[in-house]
Amino acid sequence: MGQSVPLDDLPSTIARSLPYNHPALDDHAAMVEQKYGLPTGLLRSIKNDGERSNNNQVSQKGASGFMQFMPDTAKEYGLTDSRDPVA
Repeated sequence: MGQSVPLDDLPSTIARSLPYNHPALDDHAAMVEQKYGLPTGLLRSIKNDGERSNNNQVSQKGASGFMQFMPDTAKEYGLTDSRDPVA
């Protein structure tokens, strides 16, 4: 993991303004993977190698946030703010 400040320790306004490939987001993705038993690198790969979207971007179809959640998918998983990287 990188030498960044933990995402949970950053004010939400700063966390929401980080670029998609910021080390704090990569470190948080690794922590979530470990917590939920996901394959190492999965979330980082989706976030960094997929759409490469920053938090303020919304696709033509309505996907938003770093991970480009569609509104119905976000709702299905209880995600109320797809731009909150900790959520």
